[in-house]
Amino acid sequence: MVERQQKSRVFMLKPNLGELSSLCGSKNPISAIELENTCPKKFLNEHDCEILVVSLGAKGALLATKNLMEHISRTHCSAKKVHCERVIAW
Repeated sequence: MVERQQKSRVFMLKPNLGELSSLCGSKNPISAIELENTCPKKFLNEHDCEILVVSLGAKGALLATKNLMEHISRTHCSAKKVHCERVIAW
């Protein structure tokens, strides 16, 4: 009897830089060149993941799919000036 292992599909994964380094098998932090050129592409090609969003802290995030790689800068806002009222009806 042959047992088949079923892989889990992941729609979106949101690691930070340290977590992405580990996921890509690197013991050292990822450089900016690796982040933009190899590591996200390598991860997406080797795993069944559709979207990878890498948290870059104050520098924003990197959105990667198999066909797209885009840097998203952080939004600047002051918590003192933000006021939000939202009513959620159940």
